Amino acid sequence: MTISPSPRAGGRAGALLALAAAMLAAGSSAALALEAAGPDAREKLELLRTALWIALPVALLATAALAHALLFPQHRLGPRAARWMVVGGGLALPGIALTAMLLVLPRGPLPAAAEAGPTIEIVARQFWWEIRYAGPAPGAPAVVTANELHIPAGVPVRLRLTSRDVIHGFAIPALGGAADLVPGRTEELVLRADAPGAFRAACYAFCGVQHAHMALPVLAMPRDEWQTWLRAQAAAAAAPQAGPALQGRDIFIASGCGSCHAVRGHGADGEAGPDLTHFASRETIGAGMLPNTRAALTGWIAATQQIKPGAKMPSFHLLTGPELHALATYLEGLR
Repeated sequence: MTISPSPRAGGRAGALLALAAAMLAAGSSAALALEAAGPDAREKLELLRTALWIALPVALLATAALAHALLFPQHRLGPRAARWMVVGGGLALPGIALTAMLLVLPRGPLPAAAEAGPTIEIVARQFWWEIRYAGPAPGAPAVVTANELHIPAGVPVRLRLTSRDVIHGFAIPALGGAADLVPGRTEELVLRADAPGAFRAACYAFCGVQHAHMALPVLAMPRDEWQTWLRAQAAAAAAPQAGPALQGRDIFIASGCGSCHAVRGHGADGEAGPDLTHFASRETIGAGMLPNTRAALTGWIAATQQIKPGAKMPSFHLLTGPELHALATYLEGLR
């Protein structure tokens, strides 16, 4: 007599197939998101691929055993077969897989960063990034920027990272670097971008209500262009001479913006918020929240707490339309 699977078993089969399809779709999406643009990232990506190929047979056998148990509960294993299942599936198979993993893991320290390029300091804050570069000439003061990391392509770059307030995380998936940032402790990463390009770093440790909106655009540039950019960032911002830009600077100082933000050469030396000396040269506002456009800028000033609730900057909703226009004109001149 033939025993057909019950409708309940068919339901289990459908659930298993749906789960498998969802896992394959998720895996495909994750695989498409992986991009290695540096040697460290390529090494990690190859290790991940190898681990997946080793784990795949184990996962398939475990799934097959689970599916058989769910679909054909009447086909019970005898005591001897059950013992072999425990020994083979519970001891031998994981042992083989783990041994294979140990054989492909990198052994010894990572190669030292020869011909190291610049050292860049990154300080994580709620909910933005302070970036410090060594001056473009010996003895020159550090160049302070925010929320946009520029690195020279083709050379190793040493990142010194810390946190000013709570625990943050820092990761650039495309370049392979990641570090836990704990207040009072400094971490170091040495990364290299193979070629010029745009990448994205982000905070991966929950650091408060705006943790998800703490991105850091990373721009790898040809080395000579990077040095030109650094020299421009080291200079003070051009002072407005007349018109709305000059009025905007007066509003900036009178509204207390200079007590939190620094604009070198303009009488603003605050340290609580991002340095705005060359604010208009950046691509985004609010650590990747908005594009750096006139409309987004005026909206950000007037409604910061509506756009990014929990940010340290208050909303300046009492400014009139002409005052917002003048303030935005001043900030757009900080290049």
